Amino acid sequence: MTTTVQHAGSTLSTFSVALEQGDSVTLLSLYAEQAEVCLANSSTPDRSPRIVRGKPAIAHWVNAFCGRNYDVLVVDAVQRETELTIIAECRHQDGTRFVLACNAQLRAGLVINQFVVVV
Repeated sequence: MTTTVQHAGSTLSTFSVALEQGDSVTLLSLYAEQAEVCLANSSTPDRSPRIVRGKPAIAHWVNAFCGRNYDVLVVDAVQRETELTIIAECRHQDGTRFVLACNAQLRAGLVINQFVVVV
C-alpha cells in the first residue's frame, strides 16, 4: 500500500485496514449518521449512479460488500484534513478483478460524503 498523509489522522489507516480485512463494523463506524454515498459502476454505464443516504442504508451496502469475501488490496491512499482518497485492487473468488476508487469528504474524522467508482 502506498500511503501519503497530510495533516495526520487515523481515519486513513483505519479505513484502509478495515477495507482490506472486510471489517464492516469498523467501516461503518467511520460514517456520519447523515452521510451520503454515490456509487458508480463502469460495467453498467447506462445506469445513473446509485445514491445511498443515511447510516442505516450505508450499513446495508457496507455489509453486502464485506459479505462477498473479496480479496482487497489498498494500493494507494491519501488523506488531507477534510478529504480521503483510496484506490483498491479487488478480486472475486472466481478470479475476476476490479478496481475500487473512492473519494470521501470528512468532518470530525467521519465520512459525510463519498463517491465510489467500480472499474
